[in-house]
Amino acid sequence: MVAHSRDYERQLRKATNRAVRKGWLLPVDARDQMRRACAVKDRYPGSGDECRSYRPPRFGG
Repeated sequence: MVAHSRDYERQLRKATNRAVRKGWLLPVDARDQMRRACAVKDRYPGSGDECRSYRPPRFGG
């Protein structure tokens, strides 16, 4: 479970960053999305380390 949750977070972060850079997702929504994904992950004991803070890339850059 730990490896899977870290891999999921990494993949979600990468896809979210790409969406923000292309202008498909607002930075405020990207932060909310990552916060929600972390909240779900924290419901499962043994899911690994706490989520890293998320700072989205430049919007539409």
